[in-house]
Amino acid sequence: MDKIEVELTKPIQAHGDEVSVLSLKEPTWGDMMKMGKATDDMAKVASIIESCAEIPLSSVKSMSPQDVGNAMKALAPFLGGFQGTGED
Repeated sequence: MDKIEVELTKPIQAHGDEVSVLSLKEPTWGDMMKMGKATDDMAKVASIIESCAEIPLSSVKSMSPQDVGNAMKALAPFLGGFQGTGED
């Protein structure tokens, strides 16, 4: 599958560049294993975004909560079990 792009509401710095769009790859089993080692739900979210966006954890930590939520919604089909808001 191609990468999924998520436009950020607030740009972040990653690898020395300003980033306004995250390009998210489909997670590998290794990405999922790394996420599984995180100690709490927020750390798991940060881990999978770090892996799939191929950006440093410090960049993920600088993301707005809204942008984190949008990234997770984009990744949800790969992660299974995401039911959205329950609204049609």
